[in-house]
Amino acid sequence: MSEGGPAPLQVLVGADIGGTSSKVAVGLAGGPVLSYATGPGGNIRSSPGSVRANLAQTLRAALADARVLEAGLGSAGSAGPIGVHEPGAGDGAAGAALGAAAGIEVSGLIGMAGAGTGAAPVPEALEAARGAWSDVGLPGEPRLRGDLAIAYAAAAQVPDGLLLLSGTGAVAARVRVPDARPGGDPWAGLEVTARCDGMGWILGDGGSAVWIGLAGLRAAAAHLDGRGPSTALTGAVLDWAGVADGVEARQGLIVAVHSMAASQYGGVAPLVANVAAAGDEVAGTIIEEAVAALVGTAQMVADPSPAEIVLAGSLLTTAGPVRDGVRAALATMFPAAPLRTAEVPVVGALRLAAAEAGWPVGGPADLAAGVRAVAQ
Repeated sequence: MSEGGPAPLQVLVGADIGGTSSKVAVGLAGGPVLSYATGPGGNIRSSPGSVRANLAQTLRAALADARVLEAGLGSAGSAGPIGVHEPGAGDGAAGAALGAAAGIEVSGLIGMAGAGTGAAPVPEALEAARGAWSDVGLPGEPRLRGDLAIAYAAAAQVPDGLLLLSGTGAVAARVRVPDARPGGDPWAGLEVTARCDGMGWILGDGGSAVWIGLAGLRAAAAHLDGRGPSTALTGAVLDWAGVADGVEARQGLIVAVHSMAASQYGGVAPLVANVAAAGDEVAGTIIEEAVAALVGTAQMVADPSPAEIVLAGSLLTTAGPVRDGVRAALATMFPAAPLRTAEVPVVGALRLAAAEAGWPVGGPADLAAGVRAVAQ
């Protein structure tokens, strides 16, 4: 670009890579969100298939969105417009135009489950992220963060606070910028400086959907076996597990549960919540214990007076007794800390991609609205 020419077009690419699904959003610095795509998961420890290929698939889908073309990111000579992936074209066709076009700059940040929580990502995760970026032809290299940092940035107003997440798993994290750059963006360098739990369903994840689901399954099994009290969970669990009439209930439940992946146990959590709401004592106790576990996890890493608390994960972002109980407990424990909800975590990746480049970007509410608009 010649001196005095137009300012470069600043393109943001943000990714939220979880164990079961991936989300990628593309936007303009200080401007609109252009596209959003979902794809298979990319946790290097638990996701099936190739993490690199799964991430590349989702990146390619986001870049191929027609709205990216309409924003004027096309016409890069022989490379063709950004996002066009013609049948038979090389894997790099989707992003090749960005690398070839003059006057376009790209800043990308990938938040990946299993990538680690500090400034030095897990090497396998970094290799997969960089490989996928290169495979779709995007210029440069993406920055990589853990999924907790982007979840916090998806809702917080200040770069220093507490994140509590409960979905398939459960974890709390203290998030801040340990080495702020003088004169730089205050969000640049955001990372997790302390965490509690997130150890998986075998070792922890107290208060998660899987934890609640397992408690519900065990309560139903104890009722069937005569070891525990009667509970309305039993009928709900047998229906959920597809135990047919005429089959011995205990054996049917054993067979059904042992054929499932651990993540599927989380499907019992809504049953526990519904039965608890109807007044079942056993289910109510499970919900109370889940709330206590989550609040205790948060206490382990929280500052005495956190500036802000962000709630993330399906159990804490959708209406229900776990969310209500956790919010009430945290509001009592930390009355001065605003409680916010990270409903669209990929927004955090866009915010941090802009921060690392020193580019302008909208607030979390505006970005979330933009993602919802293009996701329709």
